[in-house]
Amino acid sequence: MAGRRISQLKLAMAAILDELKSDDYFSIVQFNSFKSVWRPFSREKRRPKSNRRPRQFGQSNYSNQQDRISSSSDGGRRVQKQPADLEGGGRVIPAKPHYIAKAKRYIKRMKASGGTNIQKALTKAIEIAHSSDVPLALVVFLTDGDSTVGETKASFILKIAREANRKEKCGSYQETIDEPCDNITTKHVPIYSLAFGEEANIYFLRRLSAENFGTARRIYDAEDAAIQLQEVYAELAAPVQANCLFQYPDNMVDPEWVTQHKFAAAFLGSEIVVAGRLLSEDEKSDGADEGNGDFWGEVKGEQATGEVSTVHLPDSEIEFYPNTKFNPNLSHLWAYLTIYQLLVGSAARDSREEATQIALEYSFVTATTTLEPHFEGDRNDVATSVLRVHLPAEQEIGHIMDDDNASSTDVCSEGGEGEYWFPLQQAFIPCGERKVTHHVPNSSQQRSSENFGRNQIHEPTNAMEDEDEQDFEEDKSEVEQKYQLVDLESLNWLKDVRYGPRYLVLPKGRGGENQLFSLGLNESNEAYSPCLSPLKEPSHCRHLHFCSITELKEDFYEFLRFFCSINHFAGVCCPDSLFPIDESNVQPFDK
Repeated sequence: MAGRRISQLKLAMAAILDELKSDDYFSIVQFNSFKSVWRPFSREKRRPKSNRRPRQFGQSNYSNQQDRISSSSDGGRRVQKQPADLEGGGRVIPAKPHYIAKAKRYIKRMKASGGTNIQKALTKAIEIAHSSDVPLALVVFLTDGDSTVGETKASFILKIAREANRKEKCGSYQETIDEPCDNITTKHVPIYSLAFGEEANIYFLRRLSAENFGTARRIYDAEDAAIQLQEVYAELAAPVQANCLFQYPDNMVDPEWVTQHKFAAAFLGSEIVVAGRLLSEDEKSDGADEGNGDFWGEVKGEQATGEVSTVHLPDSEIEFYPNTKFNPNLSHLWAYLTIYQLLVGSAARDSREEATQIALEYSFVTATTTLEPHFEGDRNDVATSVLRVHLPAEQEIGHIMDDDNASSTDVCSEGGEGEYWFPLQQAFIPCGERKVTHHVPNSSQQRSSENFGRNQIHEPTNAMEDEDEQDFEEDKSEVEQKYQLVDLESLNWLKDVRYGPRYLVLPKGRGGENQLFSLGLNESNEAYSPCLSPLKEPSHCRHLHFCSITELKEDFYEFLRFFCSINHFAGVCCPDSLFPIDESNVQPFDK
């Protein structure tokens, strides 16, 4: 990393260090051909970590006075003693002003050199995180390229990281295993990966984070890269619980049908989805009393003090939309989550075979399934083209391959990396390539039916018969009356969130943090991925200035309901009735 990238990294790191709370701890691992762990003192001045009280979120464990280094005489030579608040040989540093100042000086002196040794850096970062006794420790891993030094095979690096990221402890984090224990738990450190620029292997980083309880996103090599890095910190700066466990009544829920229900952490403003199947009346256990037949759910997790808290999940009376292409039912939600977790979370052959069976049953196109269209009638009357359906990156299903076998490819697009605020319903649209048939009109022939084999995915034809075109012209005026377009400048709330002539500042980051979006005033009017509109009709994401409908004019919060992100452009979920849609030309999120 060199040039503008390292300058932006230094700028972002300085800002992030200023944002650390007094009860936070941090470590810095710099890596090139070798790894280097920053310590505020030289090696001869360190001493083993001392006991300390556990970290408490939002409350300082330290006095307001700055700790000072004491000194003593040793045979005429003055020896500085390390303060008692440093852990792990001085590698885990409390966020005190004098340490922050030292860290900034270290960051400022960083220079680019050597190669990229990802494996050494990862294992050292995991080791340091495990050496801390705070309830929640996490690793933020940033790289702008592939591994070039040491272990370079992606599959081996993933295996080494998985094995390193396991630490067994007895009971809570404040206890140690001095004798046999019946309550042994395995601690995993979440790894959040950042791919800086186009050269970074985003597919490898997605797999790395998925296997280690985190997420990955791309940092675009642009003028606002420093702001992007600060936004990542803002998303991770507000943990509310660690080691979250979702629990449901055993006599009402089939345990084999429950998706992932253990999570390393929950952050303020984040969304966690767990799906499962309720037992039928015949399947329920005999011990279930009629009086105890109410369904319930609860979440257990560790607080900052190490104490376990229990939160009871409220009953929901949400009305679900009808089962359509854009609003699949809850069984598809379960299928999607299960397929994703089987493919991304495990490399075992049995898991991939199970994922394939579920994908075939629920009509999902994944890295392990294919879709072959079968047509009735004259094959010459049907033309095919490929439609790519794009999803937020943390919801994509893909695979990576080692460089000596093949280049890193993925059936999914790179669109929308880290866009955590996408409507959940968008996640149910299958990821990968699908064949879409476009009927060639023939006045002597009725529209041919379409059978897509076992997957049974039916797509509407884009061409219209003559009578359809006539009906369309008749309905056109009605559509224009239904949704009126207004000038972008007439949006009453625009001036309150505008940043200069080309940007908007919107509360769309993790935990409602503000994030910068471009208006894309020079972009063309193209349809991006399908989205779920509050208008409850088929819609695609378009740039805001092309679809400023009257429904968005008065209320800023109504606009947020329509909001969708096109990379870092501000878009809205625009009704297809306003603009003709040719699905063969639907654009991915990354242009």
